[in-house]
Amino acid sequence: LQEVDQLTLTVEPNRIALTLAREVLHEVEQIGLQTSKISVVLINRTQSSLQVPWQEAEQILSHEMTAIISPAPELAFQAAEAGLPIVLFQPNSIVANQFSKLAEEVASRRGA
Repeated sequence: LQEVDQLTLTVEPNRIALTLAREVLHEVEQIGLQTSKISVVLINRTQSSLQVPWQEAEQILSHEMTAIISPAPELAFQAAEAGLPIVLFQPNSIVANQFSKLAEEVASRRGA
């Protein structure tokens, strides 16, 4: 991990996933990877009032979210059936825009 220039950790907004992600972040930091090289992406696979809000997720992880991906199960299914990534299947969708912005953020961090 010391040769990694950046790490992206994806996590779902539920307490178990966030607790495990917090432990992963702690271990990665203990190994010596700088916090600035870690991106955390919150992936919402379903719409639910039972999910942890992103602000609370940031508090649990003690880490800012780099991106939040909205739930789009129907779009994901249709894109998978078509054999295409969401960003090509429906490039103007909210989720495609979120993925594009995430890609831009990761690319800009790589150049930094």
